[in-house]
Amino acid sequence: MGERSGGRGGDHSRRDLELRLTGLLFAHAILERRGASQAELDGLSREAAYVRWRLASRSGADAAA
Repeated sequence: MGERSGGRGGDHSRRDLELRLTGLLFAHAILERRGASQAELDGLSREAAYVRWRLASRSGADAAA
């Protein structure tokens, strides 16, 4: 368990989510240095918060299994 199920959207492994979060944080840092709008940065921050929540949810589900 914990692996992707046939590539269906929404069913991501923990590693996929960790990589997504790393990419979002990296993108945020680059865009911030390049003078991106606050709206763009806020969007990335919200998405990163969602991915963190997904990771935390998976951790709880994995521990219960």
